Amino acid sequence: MIDNNSKFFIIKSFNEEDVHKAIKYSLWSSTKVGNKTLNDAFLETREKGGSVILFFSCNGSGRYIGVAKMISGVNEKKEFNYWTQDAKWQGLFDIEWIFVKDIPFKCFKMINILMK
Repeated sequence: MIDNNSKFFIIKSFNEEDVHKAIKYSLWSSTKVGNKTLNDAFLETREKGGSVILFFSCNGSGRYIGVAKMISGVNEKKEFNYWTQDAKWQGLFDIEWIFVKDIPFKCFKMINILMK
């Protein structure tokens, strides 16, 4: 069950190969700003009993590939040297996949986003 204190983010990857690696190794990395935003959200939601939920997609795909939960904060000293763009992404965090399935964006058109 997802707590009311959870936060949700859409992760847009430049290519599907990196998402497949994330599925295999249960980890992810973003830009420096993205990692900070996600880490801050992780610390805040953990303190309140919530979670950070990530919806993964690839640019231009028109679909979501899967949904994962962030299970660790960002470790800025760790690197994963097997992304398609080596040495571009600094820092790593662990994720746990809730499900992996291709779902077209059109299936989500009825969802309303309420801002607090």
